[in-house]
Amino acid sequence: MLLGDCQKQQYNVRHKMEKLEKPKTHLTEVLYHLIKHKKVSVESFDWMSGYRTRVSELELQYGLILNEEYKKFISKYGNKSCITIHVLPDSLYEKAVSIYKNLTEIKQGKPRSFTDLEVLKIRQSKYIKKQVDLANKYKCSVALISKIQNNIIYKNV
Repeated sequence: MLLGDCQKQQYNVRHKMEKLEKPKTHLTEVLYHLIKHKKVSVESFDWMSGYRTRVSELELQYGLILNEEYKKFISKYGNKSCITIHVLPDSLYEKAVSIYKNLTEIKQGKPRSFTDLEVLKIRQSKYIKKQVDLANKYKCSVALISKIQNNIIYKNV
């Protein structure tokens, strides 16, 4: 059976989704939904009180700039309102998958330890570099970089 272009694209997206681990945090839940459906809105996450914060994190900390669409509606009380739908551009799909894998990855083996100089450089670059870039540079998780930057841990992890 031959698949059409649209069916091939849907198959490829579903095939890639099978390789991703289950989300473990609210941030990874939003990112997983964004990768799977290419868009997220407050309608999808009405149960999550920090939904807007997670979207802001993806944009500010991870450099995942999302397009915005607006959906107008009339509430049950007759008031006009609007919600924002955040759309993942096709050009950022692979970056989103990479960020997701980095956030959900469980590091095996000996824990990473940092020298005093590395810790100092990570803390100084708190507002300069994205945490994902630092995690790739030092070959560790984004969560570990975040803990170092926020003085939660010091050197040996």
